[in-house]
Amino acid sequence: MTGAGSTPHSAREPSLGRTDPAAGAGARPARAARGARPASSSASSSVSRTGPVPRDAAARHAGRRVVDAPTRAFHALFALCFLLAYVTGDSERWRLVHVTMGYTLAGLLGWRIVLGLIGPRRLRLGASWTRTAALRQMLGRVIARARTLAAARSIAEARAAAGAPQAAPSAIDPGPVRSWRRDAEAAMRAALPATVLALLAAALPLLATGVIVEEAWTGPWWTDALAELHEGIGEAALALAGAHVAAVLALCLLDGPHRAVSMWTGRAPGAGPDLIRSDLRGWAVVLCAAVLAWWGGSFLGAWLA
Repeated sequence: MTGAGSTPHSAREPSLGRTDPAAGAGARPARAARGARPASSSASSSVSRTGPVPRDAAARHAGRRVVDAPTRAFHALFALCFLLAYVTGDSERWRLVHVTMGYTLAGLLGWRIVLGLIGPRRLRLGASWTRTAALRQMLGRVIARARTLAAARSIAEARAAAGAPQAAPSAIDPGPVRSWRRDAEAAMRAALPATVLALLAAALPLLATGVIVEEAWTGPWWTDALAELHEGIGEAALALAGAHVAAVLALCLLDGPHRAVSMWTGRAPGAGPDLIRSDLRGWAVVLCAAVLAWWGGSFLGAWLA
């Protein structure tokens, strides 16, 4: 018995036994839609993760920060000024360029020394000295090995003089020979900061003698002697620059060309943490602006004179 507000028994039968094709077709998309909700939410979350990439993440995709901007700017300016000063050293026509580049080198060296003493920790000169530890350790091992070989030779000569049997060649310890390649690679890596420190050390007397000769602070004899000394130190500095380039090429053979490219881009390819937290571009801008201002004042003053 059914009432007006009740549902007929025939209308309830599809839910009891038979399945209405229309109802089933409608139910399946509903269930599919209900099942698709988590997928759509996960898809949206994946899109949000891969959509707007933060700036830091995009920078990490470009490579790891390994060299900051002040170091790159100092390296480029110092190399350019040294090259121009060396090329124009014997020309009276380009004497203004030689003198301007020399004073620029003096300013760059002073800036680097101040920055190496009171600047950020990673720019300190002590950090470069620490990186030369591998080279100093290898030299110590070479000296110790030479002393050991000299002592073994003396013992062998004494045994030969006494008529005692000699030790077999296989009795020689091959340990130092096995570690030669490892020590050589460590020394090549340490040679890079070592040549940088050597160049900075050679630049001090080079620039001092150049300023004294240019300003004529001494008599004619001392001026000529200091001029010869200035040229000799310049040749030695050129040899150190060549050793620096050779160390860079050796590292490129060991690690790849990114060792040279990173000095211009500041980044190295591959995953991993950044070696520097910030690029310190403000320091580089100040340095470049000061150099350009000095060049403009020097050449413009000579042109107006």
